Formats: sequence, C-alpha cells, structure tokens
Amino acid sequence: MFSYTLEDVSTLLRKYGMNASLLKVEELQKYDDDDEDGQLRVIVKVMLDGFPPLVVKIKDDRDVSETVFESQCRFSETLAESGIPTARILPVAGENQFVLRAQIDGRAVFVTEEAFMENEVRFVDVETAEKMGALLARSHNVSEERECHVPNRVLFDPFEDNELFSALEFLSLSDRLAGENLFLHRQIAEEYRRIMAELEPLRLRPRYAVQGDISMCNCFFMSDGGIGFFDFNNAGDCVLFCDAVMQGFFVARQMEYPLDRSFSDEDLVNAFFRGYCSVRPFNEEDKRFYPLLRAVIDAFWADDIGWSSDNGWSPCKPEALFAAVERGDSQAVRQKLEEIQRKLTKHM
Repeated sequence: MFSYTLEDVSTLLRKYGMNASLLKVEELQKYDDDDEDGQLRVIVKVMLDGFPPLVVKIKDDRDVSETVFESQCRFSETLAESGIPTARILPVAGENQFVLRAQIDGRAVFVTEEAFMENEVRFVDVETAEKMGALLARSHNVSEERECHVPNRVLFDPFEDNELFSALEFLSLSDRLAGENLFLHRQIAEEYRRIMAELEPLRLRPRYAVQGDISMCNCFFMSDGGIGFFDFNNAGDCVLFCDAVMQGFFVARQMEYPLDRSFSDEDLVNAFFRGYCSVRPFNEEDKRFYPLLRAVIDAFWADDIGWSSDNGWSPCKPEALFAAVERGDSQAVRQKLEEIQRKLTKHM
C-alpha cells in the first residue's frame, strides 16, 4: 500500500517554490489498487504559514501519460486566464510546466499542486443546475475559440463506451434471449442503429477539450453566488454539443439533491439547458439532433440496463434488465424491453 510522509509533502511543496512552514496536512482522497498495474490517486490539502490552503495531487495511472496530465493542467489554466472560475494550478519552480515527476515510497508518480477551493457544491437544485449549464457553455466557448485540446478519452462520449448509457451492453444480450423477447430486442437494436446513423454527422464535428466531469463535487460556489469548477482529471476532447447533452443529463439524474426537493428530473434538465443555451444557443442542427440523442440516453440509461464486470453481468439494481435476465424472468424481461422501446421513440 502506497504511503507518504510529511517530509515527502514538504519536499513536493518546495519543488513548486512553496518554502513556508507546513502547518497541517489533511488527506482528502486516497485510491490505490495496490497491484502492479494499479492506479494511484492521492489528494491532500495542505496549510502553510502565511498562505491560502493548497491541494497536492499525487497520481500514477498507467493509461494516462505525462503529456495528457500536462495538457489537462494547461487547459484548466487557459480557462482561468479567460475568466472561467477554476482552481489555479502552480507551475513547477523555474520550469514551464505544471506536472512534476517524483519518486515517493519507491514508486514513480506525477504531482500537481493547485489552489484549494472552498464552498464545494453539496447538492443540486434548479438554480444550481442552470448555473452549471451556463458555466459549461462558457468553458465550451473558450475551448473552441482558443482551439484547446487534451489527447484523452472522456467519460461521456455517446459514440464510445460511456458512463451514462449502456447501449453496447444491451446489444450483447441477443444470445441470451429467445422467442418474443429476442424479436423485440432485435427491433430495438434496429431502431438504435437507425438513430445512431442519423447522429453520425455529430461524430464528424471538430472535437475540443472539455472538463469532462461537471459533478457537484467538482464545482464550488463563489462569493457572488456564481459557480466555478475544478478537477480536470477526466478532461479530454469531445464534440461540444455531445458533451453538453450528456453532462446535462448527468447533472439532472446522478447528483445529490435536497431531501425536500419539489422539482423533477425534467425540471433540472430544462434548467441546465436553459443556462447552457443562454450562453451558447443550440443551432438548428443541434435542435434536430437533441431529441435523438436524448432518446438513446433515456432508453439505455445505465442504471436501468446493468453493467458488465470481469466475472459477468452485475446489475446495478434488482429491477435492471440484466437482473431480470439473470433470474430467467421472461415476463420481467419483456416489460423492460417494452419500456426501452417506448423510451426510444418517446421524444421523436
């Protein structure tokens, strides 16, 4: 298991020109796969004598190169320089770079340091969703105008395996169904492919850098009530319209919300896109594509389908489609397939 000392942290701080006395270290996150090919992510908040708090991030990810980490930092700084509220990242002292190579506990790691942002968003309501949409749109405008790029895959690309919907997993079900359920599955698959063919022009649009994960835990309130964001660990290149739509539904359905909420998911969707379009309006082609992409998101919502693992299918909840398949409950499978089919055509 990876470990570090206060002296390790002090040494890293000095590499960034921070020589003040270290008063306190608070570990905010630690993820360590603890195997030869595992990922490492450690985030610590540090208090220095006479300075605002900082965040030190220590990472080892075999799938992400130093070039990607550096590009993510530079994209964050480009947004900040263009007026987008985000955590300012410290450059390595005397160097024109933000990422530091270091050796800690016998392990080669990458390090970055940035400002600690207070007032993290704790839950999302209609007003916050609208602000998040406007923030995302502003960042998209900057990315496009400045031609920003990060050579990394993103979590929410609808043309790839993604974190929002499970169409590819759904398609793999064909060899586990029979009779009327197999026939219905084939009808849905055909309709899905037809919709994706209509969306194909989106795939050909230019891709620009996006923050990649506008979760509430990556957003903060400013003193004037505005919102900013940080944590560009998932930043990469994406079609901006696709990023907007996918992130909008992510915000509306996958955050924490007030316990006494008086609004619906649809209210949050509308608020997010009201904010987004107030800054970056959808064009006519966007308006034509939106209901198609939404239909796919709704129909194959990941929580309703299930997800795969190394040991087979692991349904995320008992009523998920794959749970019904695993139980051999043909009637429940039928009901889920009919529901998917309705959703796939609902917004057409």
